[in-house]
Amino acid sequence: MEKISDLIKASSEASVAELFEVQVSRNSKSMAVINTDGRIYSYEEFLVRTLKLSSLLLSYGLKPKDRVAIISENRSEYLELQIACAKVGAIVAAINWRLSQDEIQYCIDLVEPELIFFSERFEEKYSCLKLKNKNCIKIESDYEKELLKCKLYSGESIGRGEDPLIILFTSGTTGYPKGAVISHRAVIARIMYCCMEYGINSEDIFPAWPPMFHMASTDLAIGSLIIGGSVAFIDGFKSLKIIQ
Repeated sequence: MEKISDLIKASSEASVAELFEVQVSRNSKSMAVINTDGRIYSYEEFLVRTLKLSSLLLSYGLKPKDRVAIISENRSEYLELQIACAKVGAIVAAINWRLSQDEIQYCIDLVEPELIFFSERFEEKYSCLKLKNKNCIKIESDYEKELLKCKLYSGESIGRGEDPLIILFTSGTTGYPKGAVISHRAVIARIMYCCMEYGINSEDIFPAWPPMFHMASTDLAIGSLIIGGSVAFIDGFKSLKIIQ
């Protein structure tokens, strides 16, 4: 009974980043992610990218529980940011790009991000925001250049257990969107449930076509990596790509 209690306690304090790194140690050459442009990253390659991104976040002065916002379509950089924030203890605010200009501004003001990643697809919406001198990284033109400058982060994982990892915005109530804070523990618990209920395992590939600002994609994308599976990013519902 004591051993079971220790196991439960250990699992409740687990970190998404640490669980991902366990899979890297077991499956370093296995496919982790397929990006929308067809690029394939092994677990080892994806780890390198997340560790460089962790260093990039810290270079902007981020501290544990600081927020990082992202306004983007589905792409592997989204998941890289989530894993990197899990590593350094920051929180990803996933902004729903379908919201009105006023609602997006409200979400940004609410979470007060230290850094914003955005896609050129939504540059028209983004350019109209009042950002109060916030640091911004354009994914298409700045992201890879910034990573090239960074060394691998060598510190321990900071975020764990009940620490917040993601903020998702719900429009299921009246008024402005509400920010729902999701912890490491919550993400881990849900993927454990999916594994038991639906038989999801390391042989499966999750087709990440629902928007990453929804739990439907974020949960299973992160979850797939912490159980040794794969994630294929798809930009919207494209039935043929999903089947393939």
